[in-house]
Formats: sequence, C-alpha cells, structure tokens
Amino acid sequence: FALHEAYDFIASLGIDVPKHELIADTDALEKRLAAIGREYSSRVVLKIASPDIHHKAEIGGVAIVENKPETLRAKFAEMLASAKKARPEARIDGVLLMEMVEIEQELILSLIDDATFGHVLSIGKGGTLTEIFKDIALHPAPVAGGDIEKMLRSLKTWPLLEGYRGAKGADIGAITAFAEKIAALARKNGDSPLGDFEIAEFEINPLVTTKDGRVLPIDSILRFREAKKIAPESAHPNLTNLDKLFKPQTIAVVGASDTPQKMGGAILGLL
Repeated sequence: FALHEAYDFIASLGIDVPKHELIADTDALEKRLAAIGREYSSRVVLKIASPDIHHKAEIGGVAIVENKPETLRAKFAEMLASAKKARPEARIDGVLLMEMVEIEQELILSLIDDATFGHVLSIGKGGTLTEIFKDIALHPAPVAGGDIEKMLRSLKTWPLLEGYRGAKGADIGAITAFAEKIAALARKNGDSPLGDFEIAEFEINPLVTTKDGRVLPIDSILRFREAKKIAPESAHPNLTNLDKLFKPQTIAVVGASDTPQKMGGAILGLL
C-alpha cells in the first residue's frame, strides 16, 4: 500500500494521522494551490506516493518546502521526474502533501506475522537511527496495555521517553493507546479481526510525538494477505509439560537470526 492508503487504514482505526492530501498531477496541483496556501502552514512536506518505493529519500522522493505556489510547482515536477527516472517500473500515484509537524520523539512500531511465533509486536527507537541504536522490544500476541508499557520501559532509550535531565517526557499513555490499537489487529484464537484478510506486515517508522502533544504515524509499510485458517487447538501451545523447555539437557540453535529486532534473535540473546 502507498502511504496515503496506509493513512486511510490507520484513520479507520480511530487513530490520528497527519493532515495530508494526494495530488495526482500538475493539473490537480494548480486547482489546489490557493487552498493549500490557506489551509497549511508556511512549510509543508512532499513525499512521492508509491506502494513500490519505500526508501523515498534515496531517490529524492521526500522534501520540506515553503508553502508558495512557485516552490510547490517546481518541487512537484522535480519529484515526479526523479521518481520515474529512478524507478520506471514503480506504480506512482502522484505526490502526497502533508502538514509539517514539530517532532520531539521518534519511535518504530510494527506488527509482523512471524513464521514461527505468529504475530509479534515490536516497539523501539525509530527514525533514521533505528539501525544504529537497534533498541527494540518484542512481544508475541496477544499484547495488552501493561505489556506495551513494560516494553517501553525495557528500552535503553527509555530515559529519553521519560524525560532526560529535565527535558519534557513523551506522553506514554498516548503511545501505549496507539500501540494497543495496532496490537489488536493480531490474530485471536486463530481468527483474524479483519475477517478474510490479516496483517502480514505493518510497520510505522517513525511514529512521532510532537510538541503540541500528538502521537502521529509519519511513514508506514502496510501489507495484507488472505487470512490463514488455523485450527483453534493449534492456536494455543500445550503447556502441560515444560520441563524440556526449562530443564533441557542440551540446546541446539538452528537458523536463528542474530538480528535483535527479530523474535529468534531476541531469544538467542537470552540464552
């Protein structure tokens, strides 16, 4: 899904999203220029709108520009041309124009269907520094609000969220409420809450807190698939005898990722 389509889905969950609009072509831009000048602040964000282009900045597909007709016209044309040249095979829906927000904290939040563990929620330090910090907490579904706060508190960067050295802390309650709504999309007792479809991958990076107290998804990857048919008895593990798990004579690690953001990597790190 393109970002504007992901925003539509997120908004349908009752979650706030940035003010935005999809502009398909130069004719559509001309018709909206006067209204954009009135309805948005002095600076706006432009992003190429395509479900096939995830790393938009690398092809000139993201820009912060002054909200002036001549600037918008020039950057709009430049962005479309750059994207079509870099990714001629990609579906390009136009350019997404978004409000400019003042960011305080950046997180990453995802719900991914792991082949072994099923739906797993992860949350951690987000933005462009995600791969550097590698500060991620994971929890297999189901996930409750208390679990999410524990995940946040387990992060190395928790002091930044709490408010480090007198700095304003993030609204942990609002972040938790946001994450709960995403976690609620996971399968329950083998059934998808979305009916015939289910989440294959849903990543929001960054999920930001703003200076005016909002929690907003800025960028997102969203993939659905046809819901799996899982027998109710297989949706719950057999917990009658855990001796082999907690009192093993030997341990073999086969095919586990060393990436801490993945469930297998998280377990490997605890051995």
